[in-house]
Amino acid sequence: MPPATYEISVAAEGSGVYSNPVRFTVAEPKPSPVSILLIYPNYLVSAGDTITVRGSGFTPTGNTMKIGSAVVNDISSADGRTITFQAPAFSGDSFIRGIRIYKASVSNANGESNWITFDYR
Repeated sequence: MPPATYEISVAAEGSGVYSNPVRFTVAEPKPSPVSILLIYPNYLVSAGDTITVRGSGFTPTGNTMKIGSAVVNDISSADGRTITFQAPAFSGDSFIRGIRIYKASVSNANGESNWITFDYR
């Protein structure tokens, strides 16, 4: 049903009895929040490796993956649940000092996801 304001009433056929009309509104659907369920691989990754992210709320275009301070822009998603990209070179401060572990998240017009750890070689 398209977003709009509608009226509904009930009539008892042939009796002349009708209910009062009741108004209701169908609102625009809200975008799905962005969420990461799985990043594969996310351990001992090298720059250039193909990475797959599974989750929800991804948009057809305009998804941005952030790993540490490295950013991969305009990643597409055909199904809204999967994105694939090439791992960027590691950049920024590690989540755990002395080890190359970073926070990874996805953002788009629907918002920003939770983060998952991502480990470079």
